[in-house]
Amino acid sequence: VVVVPFQCILALLLALLISSRRKGVSVFRAAYFSPNITSMVVVAILWSVLYNPNPSTGLLNAFLTKLGFAPCGFLTDPKTSMNSIIFMSAWQAAGYQMMIFLAGLQAIPGDQYEAASIDGAGRWNKMRFITFPALANTMLTVFILNLAKVMNLFESAFVLQNDAVLGTANVLETYIYYQTFNSGAIPNYGYTTAIGLFKSLVGCVLVLVCNQWSKKVREGRGIV
Repeated sequence: VVVVPFQCILALLLALLISSRRKGVSVFRAAYFSPNITSMVVVAILWSVLYNPNPSTGLLNAFLTKLGFAPCGFLTDPKTSMNSIIFMSAWQAAGYQMMIFLAGLQAIPGDQYEAASIDGAGRWNKMRFITFPALANTMLTVFILNLAKVMNLFESAFVLQNDAVLGTANVLETYIYYQTFNSGAIPNYGYTTAIGLFKSLVGCVLVLVCNQWSKKVREGRGIV
């Protein structure tokens, strides 16, 4: 519910930000894409350092204390632990989706923007009436790809979890893991297998529903 829209919006904003032909943009493209080719475990460990509650070692809390705020227990406070994991996961995957949006932006004919400029359209109207409608199918594609991945989130949540927030920072994959191997002397394979099968069924239904939605949007816009 939170990760998928947040990832799509973040990736779209990054694509719009670096789509301009300015000097040094290629460096930013590589920087934004690099987390996607980095191991999720490595990324999670780096973010655990950033989230450290000690201002002397945690970069984010050092910044907060410089601004006069109290340090925040990003991974130790049940109120902020899940949001911290969500933000890190969205940041890590946004680079790949950004490249998809960039491909969609490059496919938009430039003469449409020129005609809009001649008619007196501003930047917002160009985005509203040209960019966003042209990217509608790309947005649906990214949305479907996110749905296929988000229910399998494991590494980041597993690395960043601790005993203080275990009950509030659980995702389906970590819940299956703990129920299988930490539920007692005998692993509860039957229960966790049922959860895994049901999760796969829910994910399949979500992807099929979004695929049908995509077809209707494509047919409405005259796209085969």
